[in-house]
Amino acid sequence: MNYLRLLRNFRIASRSFVTPRENVTLTDDSVIDLSHKSLMRLWDRLKGWVDDEAASVQMYLSSF
Repeated sequence: MNYLRLLRNFRIASRSFVTPRENVTLTDDSVIDLSHKSLMRLWDRLKGWVDDEAASVQMYLSSF
């Protein structure tokens, strides 16, 4: 798999999902790390999804 092409869009400075950033040359031995900042930005949205799912489960279980 050509992961270098896959990662290109996620390494640009305006997105910063993964490190190293776009100005660092990647090789087959490079270590790619998911940026904790990207997770923090999405945390409120993720929490909302989890809360919605928990409410759906409760509604489903109460229907029996």
